[in-house]
Amino acid sequence: MLNLIYLGMKALFAKKVVRTETASLIKKKHGAFLEAFLSNVLNPKVIVFFLTFLSQFRTDSSHATRDFLLKGSTYAICTIIWFSLYVICLYYIREWLLSPTVQLWMERTTGIVLIGFGIKLLFTKSAAV
Repeated sequence: MLNLIYLGMKALFAKKVVRTETASLIKKKHGAFLEAFLSNVLNPKVIVFFLTFLSQFRTDSSHATRDFLLKGSTYAICTIIWFSLYVICLYYIREWLLSPTVQLWMERTTGIVLIGFGIKLLFTKSAAV
């Protein structure tokens, strides 16, 4: 809890950061798709979601595989559309989000939130004694 307050104070009193493009950042951009793809494919939460949630909507046991693939494909297509729109929107507001003024205010807001959580934890009594 004191760590949250410390991190909050550090973020709250952050100084303006001057942004620089480096070669490592440019190299990271090229591997972003592969990294995101692998993290989604290898994520066990996605597998658990498909096995538990989508199987509840199975209508006929004779066509379970077909229904499962259809619902899974629908989910994948909706996810691709959503994240494509998300990336397009972020592309247009990227410069604004990365401006030093906005970065400073995001740091300060994060600091205030962390300090609030730390103070709340400081005065919360533990029920497990």
